[in-house]
Amino acid sequence: MKQFTLELRKILLYDILYLSLLVFIIIYLIFYNLLYEVESIYSLDETNFDLIIKNYKIDGDKLSLEFDNLLGIYYFSSKNEKESFVSSYSLGDEINVSGNLIEPRNNTIFNSFNYKKYLNKKNVEYTINIEKFKKI
Repeated sequence: MKQFTLELRKILLYDILYLSLLVFIIIYLIFYNLLYEVESIYSLDETNFDLIIKNYKIDGDKLSLEFDNLLGIYYFSSKNEKESFVSSYSLGDEINVSGNLIEPRNNTIFNSFNYKKYLNKKNVEYTINIEKFKKI
């Protein structure tokens, strides 16, 4: 037993092993973050989409809809339209959406919040300005 613990101690004392493992992990993470990009299933020319509502948020007259790889923005024109949406739509509903895709921009001020990277980490490729939508 004593021989085993001595051998184990020798192995665990190798700093080069831990250092090389740390360097490998750091290099892997750097290359993964720099080179990994999600391929889009959408093109900027498309204007009509069939999407499933994953989440939604209403702030005043602004409706934010979350889909698989898209984030949609719609502005209600009246209070009745807003109440109609709340009563007839729910999570998991499939809707037909018409609107323009917009690619998020990078930060314009150095070392400030980067909205494009934020959305990419959430697997959101584009935002869509919704003109109209209807339940399928």
